[in-house]
Amino acid sequence: MKWYILTQTTNRNVIGNADNQSECSARFDAAKYLYELVPEHFKVPGFKLHHHAKLTDLVQSVNTSPVRPLIGQKLLDILMQFKTVPISRALPAVLIGKKGEELPYYVYVQHADFTATDYERSIFCKPAGFNEKWEPAYEDLKVKVGSLREVIDQGGVGPRALYINDSIPWDFFVLAGPPFLWMAQDHVVEALQEAQITGICYIPFQPGDDFVNDDIVSKAMRAEGLK
Repeated sequence: MKWYILTQTTNRNVIGNADNQSECSARFDAAKYLYELVPEHFKVPGFKLHHHAKLTDLVQSVNTSPVRPLIGQKLLDILMQFKTVPISRALPAVLIGKKGEELPYYVYVQHADFTATDYERSIFCKPAGFNEKWEPAYEDLKVKVGSLREVIDQGGVGPRALYINDSIPWDFFVLAGPPFLWMAQDHVVEALQEAQITGICYIPFQPGDDFVNDDIVSKAMRAEGLK
């Protein structure tokens, strides 16, 4: 079994020249609908595609995130073929194209999985001021943690060495705790690639990956051969 991180592509040839492909006209709390019934005929406030952006199946927005992505029907249909956490919602949304056309999209939210992180092997860090180059410095937590709550209580911000458990019942899921990764098994990635889903970067997950000194954007750029 091989795991991948799913995140937004950094390739400008795919997404265009906008820092964010779209913006939403209003604030909304997508997470609350994990626990509340979605009202009949509910729609997320409209998104508008930036005039410098290209249309993709996964659309970047300042109002969403890699763990609450804005996705098209084609991407949703593929994800629905695989097993994920029981509490997941596809909230209907509208993406307004460059010519004013209304395109059906969804904000896809999942309850994060709190059991997937292997805290026994993972090493978490907390801020420790700045180094001699005035770059942020970190130090390992002095007390071994066994849960996300303990990471937060110790002031932890992310793992210097991140491991996930060997036995995970989901094909794709959101990993609870810093850095809140959207994870998928290799057969999910193969299906997405075969369908030529656009807008996604697939980063091979290596047990022990550093997410304190190496951010997700840098990992994406390397995975796409852009760095």
